Amino acid sequence: MFHFTSGLCPLATLVVFFLVPSTTPTDSALDRMKKFDFLGFLLSTVSIPLFLIPISGFRTQFDPSSPMAIEMLTLGGLLFALFLFNEWKIAKIPIIPRTYTRTVTCVGTMEANLVESGS
Repeated sequence: MFHFTSGLCPLATLVVFFLVPSTTPTDSALDRMKKFDFLGFLLSTVSIPLFLIPISGFRTQFDPSSPMAIEMLTLGGLLFALFLFNEWKIAKIPIIPRTYTRTVTCVGTMEANLVESGS
């Protein structure tokens, strides 16, 4: 599957380059960097691996009741909850648009993709 996907990447790049219209930004690069959600980026980057590593290694790499697995799941879950709070209340331009979180189907699909990527 990896080789199929990696073969499609150059084709997708060409399609995006030639077919997606480009717009010139009206604000400066510094203004765009101020809008970037660095806290959300950091929280999601740390929380998702902390949650997925124990799920993918249950009973093969370590025992589910081991302190390491419990700590990683707990810390990953808490950081992910902080990420969701950050996206909901703090971020000016959230990583996950709020329109996606209003539909039960979108939320269920995101949850299934998150858990499936760890197994």
